[in-house]
Amino acid sequence: MAHLHLYGLLTHVHVIFSQQIQISIVVYVLSIAFFNFFGISVTKAMSASHRMVLDSLRTVAVLILSVLLLGSKFHVEQLAGFFFLLLGTGMYNEIVKFPFIFDYSEEDVRESFVEKVRQDSTSVDNEGKVPLLANV
Repeated sequence: MAHLHLYGLLTHVHVIFSQQIQISIVVYVLSIAFFNFFGISVTKAMSASHRMVLDSLRTVAVLILSVLLLGSKFHVEQLAGFFFLLLGTGMYNEIVKFPFIFDYSEEDVRESFVEKVRQDSTSVDNEGKVPLLANV
């Protein structure tokens, strides 16, 4: 039994000190950091709705790279599924609107709320605190 535990420990040590694993971890951490940085930048510059649509486009990037670099097979159903993914995201975020199906009468209330939140999150009070985080 001790031999199995020692083998497992040695395997873990080998994996931890493997240069390929270390490079993969660093690349993964950097890609997540850049993804979050650019996501926050898009949200600041445009809106969270635009960020969600751009996040959906990441799926197409993965699909294209997997077909071109890894030789994966492309199926037409994937394109149809991606279309419905984008359509659903656009409808949810009210970027794509169907007024003959849905009622958008509360849009003015929503826009004024979003603008109020943006103003509050970028303004600073007399004590130098951001109002949304003042109670934290």
